[in-house]
Amino acid sequence: MGEGVWRYWRTLTIPGMPSLRWHEEASLAAPDALSFHALGGDVKVFTGSWRISTIEGVTALTLIVDYEFPAGIGGGLPIPLMVYAMGELLKSMGKRVCEVAQT
Repeated sequence: MGEGVWRYWRTLTIPGMPSLRWHEEASLAAPDALSFHALGGDVKVFTGSWRISTIEGVTALTLIVDYEFPAGIGGGLPIPLMVYAMGELLKSMGKRVCEVAQT
């Protein structure tokens, strides 16, 4: 692994469902972008990027993510639980971005 590349395990726990766990790699794609993707584990697809931009003095953090949960997880969840799951995932991802920014 080169400088600016991190590998770690991520866990997503949804109440009343088995936890999802996957190995993920994140890398600095550019000075203003962090890209990530799953290397293996419980998710079929998990890839995306965080980008920082400044427009007219306002800084924005943009997340683009493509994911596919295993059969029986995504489509089988009521919308409030899916919103909860995505909120937990975004909190975890935000924490990781902060950790990377501090190194």
